[in-house]
Amino acid sequence: MRVPGGSAETDVPMPDAMIIDLDLDPPPPDADPTARRRSPRRLPVIVVAALCLAVLGGVEPVPPGVVALLAIPIEERPVIGLSADTIVVAEGADSTGGRAPSGEVSDYALPSGALRWRRLLPRPVVDLSVLPGAGVVLAFGEEPGSGRTFATALDAGDGRTLWSSGSVVVLDVTVDSPDGLLLDLSDTGTGGDSTAGGGATPAAGTGTIRWADLRTGRPIWSRPWSVLDGVQVGVDVWPPDPRKLLLVAPDGTVDVVVEHTGAVVASGRLDLAGMTSGRDDESGQNGGQNGQADPAVGDGLAQAVVAGNRIVLYRPPGGGVPGALMGFDATTLDPQWTVEEDSEGFLASCRPMVCMSGDSLVVVDPVTGTAWRSRRWLSAVSLDDTHLIVSSVAGTYAVVDARTGRLVLDLTNWDPVYEIGTGRLRLLLSTRLQPYGGFWYATVGAGQSGVRPLGYVPAAIFGGCESAGDLLACQTQHGIVQVWRYRT
Repeated sequence: MRVPGGSAETDVPMPDAMIIDLDLDPPPPDADPTARRRSPRRLPVIVVAALCLAVLGGVEPVPPGVVALLAIPIEERPVIGLSADTIVVAEGADSTGGRAPSGEVSDYALPSGALRWRRLLPRPVVDLSVLPGAGVVLAFGEEPGSGRTFATALDAGDGRTLWSSGSVVVLDVTVDSPDGLLLDLSDTGTGGDSTAGGGATPAAGTGTIRWADLRTGRPIWSRPWSVLDGVQVGVDVWPPDPRKLLLVAPDGTVDVVVEHTGAVVASGRLDLAGMTSGRDDESGQNGGQNGQADPAVGDGLAQAVVAGNRIVLYRPPGGGVPGALMGFDATTLDPQWTVEEDSEGFLASCRPMVCMSGDSLVVVDPVTGTAWRSRRWLSAVSLDDTHLIVSSVAGTYAVVDARTGRLVLDLTNWDPVYEIGTGRLRLLLSTRLQPYGGFWYATVGAGQSGVRPLGYVPAAIFGGCESAGDLLACQTQHGIVQVWRYRT
């Protein structure tokens, strides 16, 4: 046998009948090369010491890094809903397998894997959310051929239907709340022409926005809402402020509303004059009424988010007026800053910043208006109070400084998996590193110092993954969803 780390000429005789199978995982892909050279020298000593201690009863068994809990057979591309003690699966409505998906939803207890209930919905499923705080599974179905979507609330305990609607859009829910923000479009005559959980673009009319009990759908508070107005829901919470909504009317009038109570904490008209100051539209007049720009003028409706004590509004270019990002005090509605911005995209919180994702990435500090831009990156999400995870058109990721865009950590070979409910980074997965045919799982090291591999799982991933608590669920091959429990 060659002595590990020894010269090529050094052989040590071993008894013919003595074989020790170490059953080792492959070395971590980002292991320190120096550590790799040192480790083999210590390995025989470690093995002998471990065997001796085991004989003496002095070693506690080390739990494996990943434990397979459940393999779920499913015919078509799966839709997965996950919580700390439940997985719900259905066949995806956009199946490519050539067979129409059934709309069947199945619920399994974790970690036992016992089937708790199974229900057949009248429409194929496009999304599932498990909401333990409400004891509800939200299933979003799609009417084949029409594009109409339907929201159905199922009892998490037995799968019975609590309510179902083709006119309700679910705007905002959290896993620990019994309530959620719903938009009912039934009064517009276009209910169902919407995207489940992600806004609507129906014809003009009046709907109802409501904070509702998710088990009954009954409103805790509600108010009429014109479907041509802008509704923005804070996707992150700036402590100590509660989550807020911004209701923007086409004439620039706004209400800032506390989501769970409906209380109006600010109301008035945004002063958009600074956006067009010194700039004329094609008619030679400043845009809007009374010297103020109409946020609906341009190539599309204005977008706005509440970010702490700031409202950040994007007005697209049009009518001879350039696009701009603007900041307002969320209590007084007084203007704070203006940044000219002609690139277009989707405005959202990426705390501590506000990000506009599109064919490029624009990141702005909501307090000061200081902004940076990148054509390399297309979108961003929050990692922590000082860093963002950004993605490129090539599907690669990186960690950057939130306030400058400076590259901190390249994640080219890794894909992030975010925890359901918090939206925070939970794991990094890679199927692109040797050995092939399985996947590495990892975390970001302290201080974003590097990728810290945690282990290797000899199972190939062929679909998206979900994480909740210490659970990971992925499509591992055609017809199989695998659930693991892992430790970090």
